[in-house]
Amino acid sequence: MFGYDWERVFLYAYPKLGEMAEAEETAAETRAALSFRSSKSALAAAADVAEGFCVARALEAARQSVESALSVLGEEEKYLLEYKYFRRTRVLREKFGGMKLHCTKRTYFRRQAALLRRVSLLLHARGWTEARFREEFSAYEPFLRALRVLRAGREKQNAPRRHRLYCSGSSRGSAERLLRNTSTTIPTTATHAMQMTTICAAEGEAEAPLSAAAGTSSER
Repeated sequence: MFGYDWERVFLYAYPKLGEMAEAEETAAETRAALSFRSSKSALAAAADVAEGFCVARALEAARQSVESALSVLGEEEKYLLEYKYFRRTRVLREKFGGMKLHCTKRTYFRRQAALLRRVSLLLHARGWTEARFREEFSAYEPFLRALRVLRAGREKQNAPRRHRLYCSGSSRGSAERLLRNTSTTIPTTATHAMQMTTICAAEGEAEAPLSAAAGTSSER
């Protein structure tokens, strides 16, 4: 599925957007506290700190907008997003454990496509456009790299097995390589883990649920 790239970045990142915003704010505060050690000019150091706070605010605004959009969706739509983008095992088990999709693979992917279009409209109604995405996150490399992965068509190409959706094995190594040169935050274990989760999600897309595909293997 091509198009709606920045919207998909938001969806993949949604479960961690709040923590990512907090990490950016903490990193900006730390940079401010340690600015006396910086080899940069006072003006450049101040600009770095200000940029960090701006990114933190933008991440929190994105979180609130996605949350608001989700609030108007039906239960099946929320399940579809949870399965494909959020991949929170506990939520799938505890909230949607009894839900099954009685549809073909083709219908499943059509529903996902229609749902993505609806989410896009909901985000636009909340003030988000591609222009705003680029303006707000022009210095936020994790999002920009995730965007490049999606636009290169590598989302399905790098799809992991269902049990490897959480940055295990080679998927983790790929994320670490993407993040190795990231300088938007002061490196911490927590920050790297959050960003790795986002990038891993952007690199691999789950297959349709077995309940949706049962008995339809001949349909493409």
